[in-house]
Amino acid sequence: MRRLLSVLLGVALLVPLQGLGAQAENRRERYSTAWINVFWHSRQKVDGDTYRLITWYAGAYDSGEEYGFWSDLYRSVSECEKRDGRDKCRYLRKLSYYGDTREGTFTIDRKLSTSHLAATYKLHRWVHGEREFVGKYSVSTDALGTGKLAHGRSSYTYHEGCVFYSYSGNWVSRQGTATGTLTRAGEDPRDLGETDDTWMGRSDNVDFGHDC
Repeated sequence: MRRLLSVLLGVALLVPLQGLGAQAENRRERYSTAWINVFWHSRQKVDGDTYRLITWYAGAYDSGEEYGFWSDLYRSVSECEKRDGRDKCRYLRKLSYYGDTREGTFTIDRKLSTSHLAATYKLHRWVHGEREFVGKYSVSTDALGTGKLAHGRSSYTYHEGCVFYSYSGNWVSRQGTATGTLTRAGEDPRDLGETDDTWMGRSDNVDFGHDC
């Protein structure tokens, strides 16, 4: 449930905030957004008492002509030490990468039954406070909706000085399963396998903003 709530909050906020500057004019806009979030989790042994948790994530949002397509890809790595009770884990910044793009292919049907995402990203990491280029990665993933459709409504209001902005939307989401491949430039594709940590959805939205 926590994963679902965080995904839905991201859908509610991401696209409107990207266009916040433009929304400060007196206008009301209606648009639809389709999205997908896929997580692949794996564990890598370091030694008898230490292991790494690795998550690859690919997500996409498409709001048509109004806000367009946006997608991001990241790798998150934590190193964990086995202990009695709860294991102790620490995030490894130097092995964790992130990138986003506005170019790619993203399709999803209205019933959230099938979805396809393919895009290429320039991934970076932070080393000693500096942003460092890691490489160019391409991901391709296909998802199938398997869970029940969930419906809801979300809203957001932003007010600072003379700027007022509000968002409201009706959304529908569905859990699914996905397969994927990951390719680093110059290397052979890597099979990410199948995951059921997959969420896709769509929303019908209304933005309103004005300057006073």
